Amino acid sequence: MSVFFDKSSKIKPYSLGIHCANPNNLPKFCYLWCPKYTHMPDSTFYQPFQKPSKKEWFQLLGKNAQRQIIVSKKVKAPVFIHQEDTTSYPPLAGKSDNQWNIVEKVSTSNPQIANQQAIDALMGGADAVLFVLRKLPDFQTLLNSIELSMIYTAFEWQNASPAKMLQLMELVQAVARNTHDLQGSFQLNPFSKTNRLKPGLNEYLQKGNQLFPGFQLFSLRQNETIEIEQALAQIIQQIEKLLRLDGDKLFIARRIQIQLCAKQNILTTIATIRAFKLLWFQILKQHGVSIIAPDIFITLDDSQWHDDVNQNRILATTQAMAAVIGGCNHLIIPSKKNDAFSARINRNVQHIMKMESYMERVVDPAAGSKIIETLTEAIANAAWEIIIN
Repeated sequence: MSVFFDKSSKIKPYSLGIHCANPNNLPKFCYLWCPKYTHMPDSTFYQPFQKPSKKEWFQLLGKNAQRQIIVSKKVKAPVFIHQEDTTSYPPLAGKSDNQWNIVEKVSTSNPQIANQQAIDALMGGADAVLFVLRKLPDFQTLLNSIELSMIYTAFEWQNASPAKMLQLMELVQAVARNTHDLQGSFQLNPFSKTNRLKPGLNEYLQKGNQLFPGFQLFSLRQNETIEIEQALAQIIQQIEKLLRLDGDKLFIARRIQIQLCAKQNILTTIATIRAFKLLWFQILKQHGVSIIAPDIFITLDDSQWHDDVNQNRILATTQAMAAVIGGCNHLIIPSKKNDAFSARINRNVQHIMKMESYMERVVDPAAGSKIIETLTEAIANAAWEIIIN
């Protein structure tokens, strides 16, 4: 048999060039193409499949039915979930779209270099810049030619006190002048190493709101050294302490930014972000605060990445996708190789997710997925049990 069109061939299957002396020797797939040798399906062909019962389904699965996704010692979820064992949940509230900021992380050790790096990132499609400070730089140089009103601007100063962060605000305000229309965050950790509130937070909150009313002023970071349910419970307990500060609770809630880490397991990452949102809504409800969406800042975990740059880019893409499906507001894709090309690729990964996959259009796209909903509930319940106990 030859696969080419031959005018002299005795059999001419529809749209295929197949030369065969004996029609009975035609492979089965050819009968789908050759009208002479095909038959119309009978009346049962288009009938829907009969859904197996739960018992029949688990019999077919055998030992595989017992397999589990293990998040931690306390958080486990079955791999195979029958429809009878799940609850249908609506999409998580609080957002009108799934939009997020493409963030470029810039070290400010050299203000002139940092300024050029930030401008290059913004010209390359970044929506936001995170300036990482070790000391107070020359802000006139650092922010030169950057139109802050058109971007999201964040400042991170590790271990800074509220007084130092206020000093930072005043210096930025002197350069930016009209700061009331700006969007961004001053990523102050309001807790000491002993998990106590730092002194001066009430003054910091009030003055910070006067200078930068559109900024988040507190940053609560996930502790990556403990189990995920413990880390989420710790953040919720810290939120409770902040809500007890002087002032309107809704106003305080709007000033909190949550920093989570996207791990390599995409199912766990999606479920973790969604579980935190459930916990956030629950704690606001308990304090009588109107439901608002949390502001979630995601950085990818690169601790398990390899020396192969291309393999790392694939890992980064799947982790970033999970962060977006979970519903982050800001996303940083790090790079083992800190060069302009790698930074460009990291931005373009997010551009593709937005402009080609339209992932910013659908709110909570994981809603209704049985495995995601089950994992979300398991993580949230385990964290809430820690909180109430």
